Amino acid sequence: MLHIPIFLIFTGTSILPIHRLTKAEVQKSYIQHLQKNKQVKNTGDLFDDLHVQVMYSDMENTYVHLHELGYRQMQEEMYLKWMEQLKNRKINFSSGTQPFY
Repeated sequence: MLHIPIFLIFTGTSILPIHRLTKAEVQKSYIQHLQKNKQVKNTGDLFDDLHVQVMYSDMENTYVHLHELGYRQMQEEMYLKWMEQLKNRKINFSSGTQPFY
């Protein structure tokens, strides 16, 4: 499954969802790395380290927030079809219209 952001741009001071997703995925990867190296099956067993506990909480909150914004997983076939449609779409930049805003 591929993760495709529904919203690409936010107004105000919010971080772009793709950045939030990237951060959460890096956190997830790091926690999984720790689990493997420390040979623990339960993530909670890593929570004696406050840094890991805070990171895990931040990661979960990010995933919840993205879900609330309408972010969903997209199957690869559907994603490739969507990308092909965008590729074939003719965009008139002279009108001052910006794509994806």
